[in-house]
Amino acid sequence: MSIILSLPPEILQDIAFQLAEDIRHENVRNLRVVNHHFCRAYDPVFFHTTTIDLGLPAPFLEQLATENLKPSQFSRRLNFIQPTQIPGLVSALDGEVLPSDVYIRRYLSPALLSFETLSSLLWKIRDADPIWLHECLLETLSESHRSTLSSLQILIDGPINLAFFDKIIPLFQRLNHVRALDIRALNIAYSSGGVVKRLARSTLAVNSQHLTSLRLNSGVPESLEPDELQDAFSDVSSDYDHRMPLTHLNMSGWRLSELATVIPHFRSLRSLRITQNQPFDLWLALALEGVYLRDIAVRDVDDTLLEYLESYSGLVSFEVLCPGEGVYQLDHRALSAQFHDRILPKHHSSLEFLYFRTASDDGWYFRAEYGKALSRCKRLEEYIVGIEKTEVRGSAGNDVINSLVTAIESLPVFRSLKILVRSSGFNTTEEMNTKVKIWNSIERARQQTKKKTYLIEIMGRTPLVYGPTITSQG
Repeated sequence: MSIILSLPPEILQDIAFQLAEDIRHENVRNLRVVNHHFCRAYDPVFFHTTTIDLGLPAPFLEQLATENLKPSQFSRRLNFIQPTQIPGLVSALDGEVLPSDVYIRRYLSPALLSFETLSSLLWKIRDADPIWLHECLLETLSESHRSTLSSLQILIDGPINLAFFDKIIPLFQRLNHVRALDIRALNIAYSSGGVVKRLARSTLAVNSQHLTSLRLNSGVPESLEPDELQDAFSDVSSDYDHRMPLTHLNMSGWRLSELATVIPHFRSLRSLRITQNQPFDLWLALALEGVYLRDIAVRDVDDTLLEYLESYSGLVSFEVLCPGEGVYQLDHRALSAQFHDRILPKHHSSLEFLYFRTASDDGWYFRAEYGKALSRCKRLEEYIVGIEKTEVRGSAGNDVINSLVTAIESLPVFRSLKILVRSSGFNTTEEMNTKVKIWNSIERARQQTKKKTYLIEIMGRTPLVYGPTITSQG
């Protein structure tokens, strides 16, 4: 231990961040108290994130405002939570009982100003009222941390009165150094979707020159709000020559009929996640602009996506989230076969992650003939796939499991296999019987191998887990 404690602080910090889940262990906390060298290195990790919950404002808000606390010195991320209901009265440190709005007005701005290294804000908004609260937060942060606040996450948790909220929308343009922007409506409410659209327009207008990551979840069905995507990107789309340095784009709940038209602005794009039916011209637009994605997550797959994937090499991560649940009638078994026959060979030297969700009977299940193509993906680390129940029964199931295990065993850096099992309604007995059959088939297939260094999970209501030292887990 003395050797570890003698390491330079920057190396200790690097170790601490890698072991972030363990650093709050009691023994580590005790060591931090008694060893100054250790404390100085680990404090930036201990106090990396601070939460201000206005449902419990006292006494923490006052302490931040009046004392030199560790969170003020080291926190880089602030979680700011607006509660459903703010308490009526709170007690200050000197015993004075104050109405909560008076208490918050007195200490919120000084508390925010106390943070010295803040670079990330998560803001959960439950109501547009009181306006002064949002104005205080935006005005204070824009004055004190505008140049350092590079990550902004806004969660809309409930219906918002747009007439109230429109009053503070312009204030968001003061935060004009944002590189990662995440705006989400957590509930299906039309006013929440409208807030997301307005916030997107406001923040994109002043951050498009340096924004690299954008996530927008409108919280509304994709077909109910016309032209919302065009509205959100209107300031960008009006200038065809303008190109954003955007590398990561995540869209959910939007009608994407206009997405292809803004692709020319996103020529740096490397990661795309869209959780609804993509327009047929999207993949053609990406190919025409020479935008070759490394990370793709889509609701469904069609021929145009396969043609796009076949046009280049270098895909690292690929997820199919809801095959068979889209509005189009597609032959998913044929598409799955084409992916393994035509697409995997194009990306076998780069793929690290594959996920095929099986939410319907027409899902992308693993089949015995896919094993050969999978075994060539030597950089694959994680694979999530379903096995069709009808193929688990009898010798065919053994062929499928043998092919899957044999392929996985040949991959040098593989870490995790998750097998998805669909159940019929609440028939837990049927689900468990299926998982046990898969379990037994895996055990038989692995008896001849010495490679036990990766994790296998048979997913469901009660997962079964294999690992180097794990036999089962309920």
